[in-house]
Amino acid sequence: VGIDATDRSRRADETTLQLVDTLLELRAGEPFVRVDVTLTNHVRDHRLRVLIPTLGSGLTGSTSVGQYGATARGRDAEGGWGEFPLPTFPATRSITAGGVGVLLDKLVEYEIVDCGDGPDQIALTALRSVGMMSVNVHPLRDEPAGSQFEVPGAQYLGRRTRLAFAIDLDGERIVQHADQFRFTPVTAPGRGGEPPVPGVALRTEGRVALESLRRVPGGVEARFVNYADTPQPLRVAAEGTWVPTDLTGAAVGGPVDPWSLEVGAGRIITLRREF
Repeated sequence: VGIDATDRSRRADETTLQLVDTLLELRAGEPFVRVDVTLTNHVRDHRLRVLIPTLGSGLTGSTSVGQYGATARGRDAEGGWGEFPLPTFPATRSITAGGVGVLLDKLVEYEIVDCGDGPDQIALTALRSVGMMSVNVHPLRDEPAGSQFEVPGAQYLGRRTRLAFAIDLDGERIVQHADQFRFTPVTAPGRGGEPPVPGVALRTEGRVALESLRRVPGGVEARFVNYADTPQPLRVAAEGTWVPTDLTGAAVGGPVDPWSLEVGAGRIITLRREF
């Protein structure tokens, strides 16, 4: 049901049939369930959300992981300056709440919602169809967010949209599983003979994520992030001699063993190996 064309403060009386395709996939060796939601939108001015049950009720908050950091939030949003606090938040890598993890492959809006007698649920926004950049008279704002004009492309009418995520119940390995979900292995045909440049092999375990692996003049650089709120062992098996550096690439110490190195809560660490 969209917004009434003549009175934007109410919903339209007529309903529109909206077909949604949902694919559940359990791959061999993966401890999480992949979910793929696709639809061709035929409804104006509406938000479509997917509800994922948690394992508890009366939850006090959630944790979402974005780029280079994890954010713990309560159920209430911050308001002020004439704006009503909406309890919807962003996440790009994963969401955890009530013993349930949600793995993501892009920026997604979410909210923890109370659905009555059952457990609280994680509501993921699959589609937000809007027809106006802003409105001058808004019930949740003292001032408009922008100019009042139509943006037909933001309605996504007749367009195919997709939301992919996975449900994971292993909170200790959610960082590792998030990478497994987000990244598809890249393969290339072999040409035989010696490689044109030296290779490097890394194997990561635990709650510290490999965020970047790139070649630099004379060697290779790896950057890791601890998304936990407590110190964690790096747990990286890597060949060769590795030296910690700052973000500019300057060495900040002598050679270290990546497997036994400890990474502080929320910290970024960069290691470099020279060939």
